[in-house]
Amino acid sequence: MSSNNNSGVKFMLGLLVGSAVGAAIAYLSDEGRRNHLIDDVSDTADKVKSNVKDAYYEGRIRARKAGRDLSRYVDDIKGDAEDIYSTVKDSASQLGNKVKDSAQKVADLTDEELEDLKAEAKEEKDKLTEEAKKKINKD
Repeated sequence: MSSNNNSGVKFMLGLLVGSAVGAAIAYLSDEGRRNHLIDDVSDTADKVKSNVKDAYYEGRIRARKAGRDLSRYVDDIKGDAEDIYSTVKDSASQLGNKVKDSAQKVADLTDEELEDLKAEAKEEKDKLTEEAKKKINKD
């Protein structure tokens, strides 16, 4: 029974395909209809071609704009980085100057203390020399 059903379906399918092919051939055998169909297909192809061209050029325009935007963004980042570098460089220079000034102050204090020590040592020497002279004169 299933073989009969299958054969019937195949027959109906063949009949439909044959009818469609026949109708298409009959439709295209008329020169006016054929020319009209060719014109419609040609118009559709022209529209597709035009749309593809438009999409291509629009894509190029967007790509150029994106490139310019990216270039500006990179330039902005570069400028910001240069500003940060300059700020850090200036801060490091100021810190270096502060360290130098502090080291000089320490060195100056050391020189002053050294001078004080020399003065104290000279006073002590003079005092001892005076005491030694006094002892020698007593004897």
